[in-house]
Amino acid sequence: MHILESTLKNLRRRTHRAAPDLKTSDWSEYPAQLNHYTAEQSGNKRQWVREVVENLRPARTLDIGGNTGEYSILVAETGAEVIALERDAASADKIFRIGQARKLPIQTIHADIARPTPAVGWDNNESSALLPRLEGQFDLVLMLAVLHHLLLLEQIPLPAIAALCHRLTRRHLLLEWVPVSDAMFQELMRGREALYGSLHEDNFLAACNGLFTVLRRHTLGNGRLLLLLEKDPPADASC
Repeated sequence: MHILESTLKNLRRRTHRAAPDLKTSDWSEYPAQLNHYTAEQSGNKRQWVREVVENLRPARTLDIGGNTGEYSILVAETGAEVIALERDAASADKIFRIGQARKLPIQTIHADIARPTPAVGWDNNESSALLPRLEGQFDLVLMLAVLHHLLLLEQIPLPAIAALCHRLTRRHLLLEWVPVSDAMFQELMRGREALYGSLHEDNFLAACNGLFTVLRRHTLGNGRLLLLLEKDPPADASC
């Protein structure tokens, strides 16, 4: 018993030493630095999202780009099981710690939806790829203030983003469209106005044609648009 306890103690020490320092990062401190939302606009967004979620009552929700977990927490407080997907390690760690402290049903995955982890191990069977584990597992997918990052930083076309969302959700998608006039869009777009300067939410909705139908829309005071979409049934589904 003494040898086992000593071994476990040594393993704990090594594990703690190997753990990265995740105190802060630019993204983990991002909510405190917001300058493209007034307090009123931020509160209005939260209120609308909460109303939508309480009306839908999803059993399982995927929060893509969860940042520090504001909306993962909001959804979990309604009783839903939440998977928070966040590519920034410090932010993902913050979501995990808050969820643990508040005993909320939040599971955090440190991963990048634009560069999802592949299957690995012997014959690619020891650990399965991220996307197949997520596809079709959620009643609601949240993608708040994420789409413009995928579009501008990752160069992912709108139809591909819409198609991925369609594969991930079983029913609903709640998405935030950031217009070209937005300060963050302008910052990310710099030098590529010819490619993205004329984009409009109608371009995204066109990409959703045959995949999603808009149920509700809400424009915030800063011009950002919140969209609640419902997954269309398969084209050959019986009436």
